[in-house]
Amino acid sequence: MPEITRVVWEDNDGIDPNSGTEINNDALQEIYDSIQAAFDEADQPATVVTPAYDAGDFTGSGTIAWTVQSGDVARYAYTLLAQRLMVLDVQLSGTTVSGTGTELRIAIPAGYTAAAPTMARPASVRDNNTEKPEAIAVVEQDGTYVSVYVDATQATNWSASTNQTRVWFSMPIFVNPPA
Repeated sequence: MPEITRVVWEDNDGIDPNSGTEINNDALQEIYDSIQAAFDEADQPATVVTPAYDAGDFTGSGTIAWTVQSGDVARYAYTLLAQRLMVLDVQLSGTTVSGTGTELRIAIPAGYTAAAPTMARPASVRDNNTEKPEAIAVVEQDGTYVSVYVDATQATNWSASTNQTRVWFSMPIFVNPPA
């Protein structure tokens, strides 16, 4: 990233820019240093990371057993921007749900935790092959997983089904670095 243009603060009469003296320049330069550091960090190329398949990354609440086989995972990847913003991209189709519960849970990869609560509308959720446009995905502060709910009440149970559950979404998550 090229260097940002820096100026100095001057105490002048407001008419003649050469009438004043430099004030608080050290404070201003510290601000510029912070801005430059943020630009330098943000200028790093974003890389899409696809974690190795692990069935344990896909769980549920209550007594849900959510079976996500490696062939069900079209995409489970993330991009980290400026070391603090993760964009999690998930495409799971043909998964199986048994038991009772309100959440399907997808692990936030690589040991990251959520720095702030986040909510998003998934692109597509099918519960027992029925499209659920009111579905939501939620991450709690300090959470380690994304909870996907059938609807905004967060109280509706997922239906038991074999190879009939789909979850697709991209979700920005502000993250804390891994411990």
